[in-house]
Amino acid sequence: MRKETLLVVGFLAIVIGTSALIWSFALPNFRPIHFPKAASATISIGPMRKLHTLNEADLASLNEWLQNHEHGWGPLTTKTPSTGDAIINVAPEQGEPYSLTLWNGVSGADWNETVILHFAPDTPFKIQSFDSKEYLPLRRLIEDQPYQRTDVP
Repeated sequence: MRKETLLVVGFLAIVIGTSALIWSFALPNFRPIHFPKAASATISIGPMRKLHTLNEADLASLNEWLQNHEHGWGPLTTKTPSTGDAIINVAPEQGEPYSLTLWNGVSGADWNETVILHFAPDTPFKIQSFDSKEYLPLRRLIEDQPYQRTDVP
């Protein structure tokens, strides 16, 4: 083989090998998350973390929302401003329980309508921000429950 051919083949091997390595780490973040159907769920709201069990209508709304939002979840890369405005703990019909931490905008304006998903202690957190229309069913789950509200500090 000529020297030029070896250089081109070597260059292509380095470029393709590096790209394959990068994609092998990045690809899991592009896969959709398949949420198991929730059999029951509790929501803890506000600074006092008042606990409520979701009724059948709220549970159906949560299941529908989860099935429509399986794409777009990315890894959590920054520290959160607080522990969130509400936490929904979901017990699925099959599989491990998981939690959704919700921000309604009290904690920080740039965290408005943000959800953090956590499946198990050894799995990474996933995050996604939504527009007001997409987040509305989750906001209703929070605001329909009675809890003590506090002023923004």
